[in-house]
Amino acid sequence: MTNENITVSANITDSASAVSVKKWAAGNQSVGYFASNGTVLDSSFVATSNGTYTVSTKDAAGNEAVQTITINNIDRVAPIPATFSPSTTAPTKKDILLTINYTNDSAIKLYSINDGTWETFTGLLTISNNVTLKARSMDSSNNTSEESSISITNIDRVAPNAPTLSASTTAPTNGQVEITITYPEDTTTKQFSLNGGAWENYTNPIVMTSNGTVKARGIDAAGNISNENSIDVSNIDDVPPANATFHASTLEPTNEDVTVTITYPEDALLKEYKLGAGGTWTTYTNPIVLSSNTTVYARSKDEANNYSEETSLAINNIDKTPPANATFTISNDQPTNNNVSVTINYPNDSTVKQFKVGEDGVWTNYTVQR
Repeated sequence: MTNENITVSANITDSASAVSVKKWAAGNQSVGYFASNGTVLDSSFVATSNGTYTVSTKDAAGNEAVQTITINNIDRVAPIPATFSPSTTAPTKKDILLTINYTNDSAIKLYSINDGTWETFTGLLTISNNVTLKARSMDSSNNTSEESSISITNIDRVAPNAPTLSASTTAPTNGQVEITITYPEDTTTKQFSLNGGAWENYTNPIVMTSNGTVKARGIDAAGNISNENSIDVSNIDDVPPANATFHASTLEPTNEDVTVTITYPEDALLKEYKLGAGGTWTTYTNPIVLSSNTTVYARSKDEANNYSEETSLAINNIDKTPPANATFTISNDQPTNNNVSVTINYPNDSTVKQFKVGEDGVWTNYTVQR
């Protein structure tokens, strides 16, 4: 087979007389055709396509003859361009196995990677990186096919960037904390892990009701896994402060003011007290000076807004009311030359009972004479 023209040589002899006319023509022609048609033949002619060709001869005696020849080995039709069959067109982090499909009439099968040297295709190709690959073939007649190509762009071995995590608040709180995770655009699978547990798919912010650690990672369409990122939640505090305690300057009966000192726990951010059950809560800054009996209440609040229990101290030892006046009873109010006994009657709340005789007398403890 050939894709070139074929030269046909004609060897014409006549033993009786010389050959006077030699012609040729395309097609299966009769002797009569050459009377006015045909091309003068020297020793050969060129066949440019497949088909039947006729050679006519005539000798000096006027004898004519024709001979035909069939040409069927001219092939100028190139093979159909090759096609490609990659093992996958989906994103992948693995090598791609590529088959090039050539037509059956391809005698020589060639391929080129990234416009490099043409190489002979012998079997399955292993593609490790994204490339552009071209293919062409030649048949036994040296007809060359058009080039075909495929671009391998789905090999991805680059992991996504690590996701970022943010908390709804980092201030101390006795409520919930929401963790929002932001993943890069090339992440197709979004995952998180709570306190070292199993990886779960992330769809909405994570609600934390207690302190813990949240980890996050992303996976792209090719299966590449990002580095992990994490956030520690340590600001949830639902434990109230310890109860406040009290110290009074005295708990003994007194006619003086009583000073009450309140001691709050170290984690108390807000320290408050009130006087009486219906009193107003007031910020505690210094010891409280009481001039009358009452009940002192105390409470505190920490940074997370947890309130302690209310504690109280009743002050009922302040007494600024003097006893009632003493009264006197004399044994004889008539003129007498005998001694007169004077009995002094003190109120029941008198703890110290004293008397003196005369304006300038000395105060003396009173005892009942038996």
